[in-house]
Amino acid sequence: GLLALNPNCTLIGVIGGKGGVGKSVFAANFACALMTELRSSVLLIDADSKSIGDQNIIMGLKPNKTIKEIANLSSSLNAVNINTLVATHSSGLAYLGAVRGPEERLDVNPELFVKQLDFFSRTFKFIVVDLGNDIGPLQQAILMESTGAFIITTPELLVVTQTQRLMNDLLSATFPKDMFQLVINKVS
Repeated sequence: GLLALNPNCTLIGVIGGKGGVGKSVFAANFACALMTELRSSVLLIDADSKSIGDQNIIMGLKPNKTIKEIANLSSSLNAVNINTLVATHSSGLAYLGAVRGPEERLDVNPELFVKQLDFFSRTFKFIVVDLGNDIGPLQQAILMESTGAFIITTPELLVVTQTQRLMNDLLSATFPKDMFQLVINKVS
């Protein structure tokens, strides 16, 4: 990454191989598991380009600030109280939303947002980012900073085919293969 986040922070992306594979629920559950199992501070970020606020509903939280608002803050975040930026779930999980609801679109300058991520990486031990199913400039910039990423798929032919294409796109974008873990969801 350009800025190299705080080395004590692990940034993990969650990508859906296709819509409807359960990646948003996986991201929320995984963030929660990290927090409880490892007893550490975890931030969940919704950076799904098609987000209509699913993560707000899953978490049962209204975002304090959306990632667009964070990217557009002109001042340095250092002087800002973190609780004015993140919403906190009753479990202690911190959350940054993509949008407040379906009427908003996620339209964020990737460089500005990644620059702000540095601040969060100094506060949280883990950052889990729901990257959606479409890897655009913002998602790519976040992946560049990520330690690893989960690609969520389901055992259905169309989903697997779509996931293969996504993996090929990511690998041809020079991401190392061992950065990705495939998770097959909805398997009984």
